[in-house]
Amino acid sequence: MIALLDALVERLAQIALDECVDDPEQLAAALVERQNILAALQRVDPSQLPEDDRARLKSRLEAIRERDEKLLEALQELRGALEKAMEQLTYGRAAARGYGNQSDTPSPQVKRIG
Repeated sequence: MIALLDALVERLAQIALDECVDDPEQLAAALVERQNILAALQRVDPSQLPEDDRARLKSRLEAIRERDEKLLEALQELRGALEKAMEQLTYGRAAARGYGNQSDTPSPQVKRIG
């Protein structure tokens, strides 16, 4: 059983989500595989494992969790920057349309008196 758990944890460590970010289909497949591995790991009763194996697996899983957490933070920062850029783009387009519409309006008619 420990060999199977080692293989699952090793495969989980190999799934590099940061390499899949640019390809939505690959990212979706990697997330599905990751979720399946996590579900399989959750079905295991850790009390059946020897203490040293349990500690080793826990340490490896913690390292994977920290790696994924850092990736999530980086993705959230990128998302925030992208949202800010989109807002600026929207504002810039609206300003350009407004400026362009000013030149399309006819000049006011002025009557000369006197």
